[in-house]
Amino acid sequence: MRSNEKDFFSEFQQQLKKLRPWSFLMLFLFVAFLIFSILIFTFELDPIYLQILGGSILIIFIPLLFIYIKYSRCPNCKKFMGRDVGNFCPICGVKIRSTE
Repeated sequence: MRSNEKDFFSEFQQQLKKLRPWSFLMLFLFVAFLIFSILIFTFELDPIYLQILGGSILIIFIPLLFIYIKYSRCPNCKKFMGRDVGNFCPICGVKIRSTE
């Protein structure tokens, strides 16, 4: 099902470079959320703090999700490839990573 033999490796690498800082930000926020959640439960603080923390994390994670969907697209067919991307686009079949 390889519809096009053109190599989109460099275009896909550019997309991944744009996604990398956002991925680190998402990882940092996730770890911060876990730490603050543990602190809230350890010190038996008012549950309203957990609700405020959860709401603020959601406000931040939702735009990051859209950024992930934007940059996780095939350079050829422009469709979302999912999270398990191999060497070829699962939809149109073009090469997006080197097989070396």
